[in-house]
Amino acid sequence: MLYINDKFITGRKFTVSDPNIEYTCVGYAQNDTSLVVGSHFDSVNNRSSIKTFKLTEARFLGDISVVP
Repeated sequence: MLYINDKFITGRKFTVSDPNIEYTCVGYAQNDTSLVVGSHFDSVNNRSSIKTFKLTEARFLGDISVVP
């Protein structure tokens, strides 16, 4: 089992496959794989979406080893 101290990733920006779409981490989950939960706000359409991604696919911006 993987333990993630959520204060290191919650609120941090990350990208997945499209580097032009930034998500904000709102949490993480774990079942058979580790997942990161991200929120994205589409200002043009005034909509927010929440999606889960494999932790291995998320690329966090900046140094996440430093607590903000």
